[in-house]
Amino acid sequence: MKDIYQTFKNNLLEKGFTQYTVALSGGVDSVVLLHLAKRLHDEFNHIELKAVHVNHGLSDNASDWQAFCENLCQSWNIPFEASEVSLHLSPRQSLEAVARDARYQAIKYSMLQNSCLLVGQHLDDQVETFFIRLKRGAGLLGLGAIKHESVNDMGITVVRPLLAVSRNDIEHYATHFALEHISDESNADDKFDRNYLRNHVLPQLNARFEGFSRTVYRVTQLLQSQQRL
Repeated sequence: MKDIYQTFKNNLLEKGFTQYTVALSGGVDSVVLLHLAKRLHDEFNHIELKAVHVNHGLSDNASDWQAFCENLCQSWNIPFEASEVSLHLSPRQSLEAVARDARYQAIKYSMLQNSCLLVGQHLDDQVETFFIRLKRGAGLLGLGAIKHESVNDMGITVVRPLLAVSRNDIEHYATHFALEHISDESNADDKFDRNYLRNHVLPQLNARFEGFSRTVYRVTQLLQSQQRL
């Protein structure tokens, strides 16, 4: 199994933060992220850690997911805070975008002071974002997709230490450490472009072309590098 923890640790320690707030949805990506952050905290006692969960109320299981996250943090002795938000869509707004903005707004007031926000976006998310932006006709800046570190419109420093790690490696890590997690039923709904790409298009491309997703990831990094230059 790929040493995800070493990658995670190296990515974070070089940034110099000592306080981390983890965005915890309860899905496998965020549970693995929290487990890695806990290992870092256990290794370096000066590091402060907190988990935050945002309940969008979009699923009938939303309350169960919140309870799962709270119980997980209690069992791992990690400070936890949950927020509930209501989503109001205007014409031509996407649910994904509105939910993201509401989530960050709620998280902003729950974070540890002077901390960065850790989110569990990974390599497969990067590839999906590249194709979504390609479909929309994005230029080079947009096709660079997700950055490892960014500051959003609300002034939150967002760090994505798993961005170079595949979903497959994350799932193997969860299995190896017997980490329980929730499954969001909306991930099977192909009316969302990201789900359609994830469930149908990208599996075929990776089956046809070996290492396809990792190659696309390298392209996004090259585009970001060119933009910086």
